[in-house]
Amino acid sequence: MSPIDHQIVRFRRLFLAHQPPHQAWMQDAGAAHKYRKQFHAITNGEIARHLAATLTLAAPLVGQDGTAQAAALDLDTGGEQAVRSVMAAAASRAYVAFGIACRGGRDGHDGGHVWLLFDQPAAPERLCQLARELAAEAGVVAETYPTRKALRLPLGLHRWTGRRGQCLLPGNEAIDLDAGPHALAHALLVLDALPRNQITQLPYLTRPAALDPRPSQPRHVSSGATSLTIERYNQTTDLAELLQAYGGRIAAQFHGGGMLMHCPCGQHQHGDRRPSLEIQRATHARNGRFIGLGHAPDCAFYTQRGQVINAFSAFCILEGLTPAQAVQRLCHGHTRYASGRRTA
Repeated sequence: MSPIDHQIVRFRRLFLAHQPPHQAWMQDAGAAHKYRKQFHAITNGEIARHLAATLTLAAPLVGQDGTAQAAALDLDTGGEQAVRSVMAAAASRAYVAFGIACRGGRDGHDGGHVWLLFDQPAAPERLCQLARELAAEAGVVAETYPTRKALRLPLGLHRWTGRRGQCLLPGNEAIDLDAGPHALAHALLVLDALPRNQITQLPYLTRPAALDPRPSQPRHVSSGATSLTIERYNQTTDLAELLQAYGGRIAAQFHGGGMLMHCPCGQHQHGDRRPSLEIQRATHARNGRFIGLGHAPDCAFYTQRGQVINAFSAFCILEGLTPAQAVQRLCHGHTRYASGRRTA
């Protein structure tokens, strides 16, 4: 095989073992949308273009069979220091992680990604929980994966900064990916040689903190400012998109915008094989556009008669937060799941 063929094989082994069914291409700065979705699996030719910087690929980390082999975190700010903090949190728990830090561009981008690769397919919910735990331990705000939302794949050109960035390795080593083709080839070799994490290390899913999902204002966060924050979050956050960002899957769509979804809460014995979440149009402005009804008694989103789930209560349940904690996080800028949010 030629050198580029070897690189394609390594890239597939590292980042595409889960065989994502579709992809997205990052667009240049100034485009109407940051990503353009492509409804086919990634080809070898597209990987070659990604490595050659003529195309930048993104892909969901959940494969067509519903499993994943990587956990990842997307950080918008903090640069190399934030990426290293997450890597240190992973190392403290005996996980092997690497990162990509990239800064520049007209918007002053200073973010990065952290990746943890695993030896076997695993339930996305457990991988995503690990990513959330590492973000909390590192004290960073991050969008966590795997989900069915596309994430920009490593080693490619960030088309808004014009750079590939720094590949940050365990032991404080780094590879400047912009140093030329030899650096890229070296990074692929080094990453492929890193030990894969074992799925037996993954945390078991914890039951989210109990929360009354009714949209009434909790007593201990009942100030006017807080009420406005919750209502604004509901009105600017698409409930279905939020659930999908955490691994929920649409099973059927109905006339008028409603749908039936497979639940992402992680408490279903068979991964909610029979979808139990119903999404309906909201009738009260305080709930935003959509509300949810949970029909499985063991589900974290189970609703009794007269109760509904809105985007804010779903966020609380998915993150295991009290309403007060969720408001505090929102007030500090954690609005990653508002409708119209960027693909990572």
